[in-house]
Amino acid sequence: MKKQILIITFTLIVSNIYAQEQGIFRLNGGLAYGTKLGVDKTTLENKGAFGFNIGAEYLIYDKIGVAISYSQFSKQKYSSSSFQGMTIETKSWGSTIDFDLRYYFLSENILAYGLIGYSNLRATAETSLFGSGTKLTATENGINLGVGTIIPISDKAGVNIQGKWQKWPDEDQFVFNTGITFQVN
Repeated sequence: MKKQILIITFTLIVSNIYAQEQGIFRLNGGLAYGTKLGVDKTTLENKGAFGFNIGAEYLIYDKIGVAISYSQFSKQKYSSSSFQGMTIETKSWGSTIDFDLRYYFLSENILAYGLIGYSNLRATAETSLFGSGTKLTATENGINLGVGTIIPISDKAGVNIQGKWQKWPDEDQFVFNTGITFQVN
C-alpha cells in the first residue's frame, strides 16, 4: 500500500512539473492604491496611500492561474504634540504579500478574471522623541477577493487593471492596482 501511494505521488509530481513547463508565465509591475494604508496627519485616522506593486503569475491550466505579488505603500510622516508641548514624530508604512488563485472568464482580446487568495499585511511605525526612537511592527493574515483584466497591447505585453478587497481580522481595505504585464515564455 505504501509503495502504491509513493508511485501515485511521484507520478502526480512528475506530471505537474511537466505541465508547469508548458504553462504561461507572466511578470508584472505597476502602481497600487490602498484605501487604508495611510494616516491622516491631523486626525491620525486611516486614509489612502499610493505605492508600487510587483508580481508574477503562472497559468497552471488554460483558465486558472496562480499569482504572487508584493505591494509597498508610501511612508507617511506626521507630528503630534504631547504632554508639556513635546513633539512626537512618527513615520508609518505598510506592505502586503499576496498569493492569489485567478480564474479567467474571457480568452479573446481582453482577459478578465476573478480572484481569491491569501494576504499578509505588515504595518510598521517608527516614533521618535528627543532623538531616541521606537519601531513597532505588526502583521496580520487575511483573504483577498477581487476582479481584474489584462488588456493586450502586443503578443507578449498588456495593461493589467485589478481591484481587490482585502479582509484582515481587525481591518479591511480595497486595493486598486494598474500596471504592465509581460509574458516571459
